[in-house]
Amino acid sequence: MTAKHINARGSIVDFTSKLDDPVTHPPVRTVHIYCNSWMAHNQWGPIVIDKRRTVNVWDVLIAIYDFYRVPLTQQEVQHISSLDGDNYRRMLDAYYQRCMRTPALPGYEVQQGMKRADCLGRNTIFWGLWITLNADNTWQMNLGLVPPSHS
Repeated sequence: MTAKHINARGSIVDFTSKLDDPVTHPPVRTVHIYCNSWMAHNQWGPIVIDKRRTVNVWDVLIAIYDFYRVPLTQQEVQHISSLDGDNYRRMLDAYYQRCMRTPALPGYEVQQGMKRADCLGRNTIFWGLWITLNADNTWQMNLGLVPPSHS
């Protein structure tokens, strides 16, 4: 497995050696990640990672990926569509764009149907995570997503 990130100077840096590092300091065993991108937070709540050991960077990346790969039920599609007249069109556009970008066969991905990722709108690229201290003295992680670059 390899992982890379783009640093502040725009250089691509190998990140693989950091995947086993604790995701927080001090280390924790449970993490809640919130995403306020379009329908994600209101529909399903936070991504919860609960381990018997310290949560590491890899755990977080996989949890985010797995969370948004969950297929939408027909009831979820109907509910989200009922909230705004444009929602279904936006989800459908995101669905077809995701299927055409997939490294697998696009036809296979189309057959799999809509997924939670299709409710993110255009913001589908991982930007990063940041911590917010809440009024009750608890903290939460927030997921930042951005649109794909067209350069």
